[in-house]
Amino acid sequence: MAECLRILAGVLAISSAGCLLAAPPPPPGGTPGRPQAEKKGPHDGDDWMSHPKFKERLEKMSPEERKHFEENWKRWKEMSEHERKEWQRRAAEARARMEKAIDETLAKLDLTLDKDRREVFALRYRQERRKIEEELCNEMSERRQEMIDGMLQRLKTEFSSGSEQPAAPASPEKEN
Repeated sequence: MAECLRILAGVLAISSAGCLLAAPPPPPGGTPGRPQAEKKGPHDGDDWMSHPKFKERLEKMSPEERKHFEENWKRWKEMSEHERKEWQRRAAEARARMEKAIDETLAKLDLTLDKDRREVFALRYRQERRKIEEELCNEMSERRQEMIDGMLQRLKTEFSSGSEQPAAPASPEKEN
């Protein structure tokens, strides 16, 4: 359960920072009045973190979301360029699937919205889908744990019975 939430929070945090990462670079020579920092790689500088829009988004995050964002940012910085590109490719595919789902939903509901209303609809759709996915993830984790507990109990009973030979596996056999 915690793993699902951590992954979900990481994806949300990194994807929400994506628009800030795509901001135009500062002018050559750096910002006036500030020396230009030495760049080691495209994602090594933390200067974008001082961007006002990013600060605003960071302040809106809960402490837990901020912690997950920081953990994911550290992971991102440790990724090789190949891993980053692969992650970006998968994230772009996920965004495209979500946009397609939103378009299909609008068509299914026979809604024609102006740009602003469509943005609001898309935001709500993503929020609701996130809630559903989180709930399903939690339910699956709980169900998995119940099944594992049952399996462990059966194995304990089977192997603590004192017999030297384990019982035959209880797998269903196909009848002809």
